[in-house]
This record gives sequence, C-alpha cells and structure tokens, in this order.
Amino acid sequence: MTVNLIPPELKKNKRTKATLIQAYLVTISMIVILAIFSVALYVSNQFFTGDIDKTEAKIIEAEKVADKYKALETKIRQSNIKIDLLNKIDGDRILWSEVINELAVKTPPNVMIRSLTLDKDSNKINLSGIAEIRKSIAEMKEEMENSTIFQNVTFSSSSYNDQGSDFSFTLNAELEAR
Repeated sequence: MTVNLIPPELKKNKRTKATLIQAYLVTISMIVILAIFSVALYVSNQFFTGDIDKTEAKIIEAEKVADKYKALETKIRQSNIKIDLLNKIDGDRILWSEVINELAVKTPPNVMIRSLTLDKDSNKINLSGIAEIRKSIAEMKEEMENSTIFQNVTFSSSSYNDQGSDFSFTLNAELEAR
C-alpha cells in the first residue's frame, strides 16, 4: 500500500508547474528553431539576391551586345543591298572603250570607219566605212567574228564609189553577253 502524504492541492500545483515548464521549454525551442530558420532564410536571400543582381547585370550587358549585333546586321544587310545594286549596274555596263579598242585592232589598215553607232539597249553596233578592196571588208568581218566581244556579225551592204575608187560598206554586230 502506498500512502500519499502530499496534499491534493500541492499535487495539482506541482503538475501545473511541470506543465508550464514543459510549455516554456517547447515555446523557447520553437522560438530558437524559428530564429535559426529566419537567419538561414535571410542568409540565403542575401546570397540569391547577389546572384540575381549579377545575373540581371549580365542580361543587360548581353542585351547591349545583341543590340550592337542587330545594328551591325542591319548595316551589313544595307551594304549587301548596295553591293547587289552595284553588281547589277556593273553587269549591265558596257565598256565602250574596250569595244572601240577591239574594233580598232580588228580593222585592217586599208579600211577606214566613217560612222559607228553603239546601242546599249539592244547591245548592237552598226558601222559604215570605206575600204580600198572588197577583200579588206571580208577580212574585217572575219576578224570581228573571231573576236571575244562581237558575235553575229552581218554584212549589210557594199557599193563601189567611182569618185574615190573605193568600196563603201556597212557591218552590223551584236556584243557578247557578259
């Protein structure tokens, strides 16, 4: 048999004190855990905020570089358009000095060209001249046909001039496409 000598009121107070002490300990433990958790969150927030700031700075720098490349790409595109236009103009251009020089080289010594018509639109030339003999006209036509500049050389007309004792002639030709 056990005899309880502690009065019930004191027993109740003791239990209440023990419960209060446990509640205080649990509350203090919760506060300590919350404080540690808050400090951990604060530190990680500071760490990530620094990383976010660095990343944002890198993004801004990358956007600046991208803008420079876009501007450069636009300039390159505009330059390419201009180059294409210049190439088209250059491709359509006829170097008349080369045509005239080639004609001078292909003309026999006893032939004189009196008129020369150059037509850029049709890429044709017409020439008329005089020659001492008909053979010189045929030689000139043959020389022009063998040229890298002229093609489809045709003999239009020839007539004898009694006054000058020479032959008037007309030749037509097309310029080679380049």
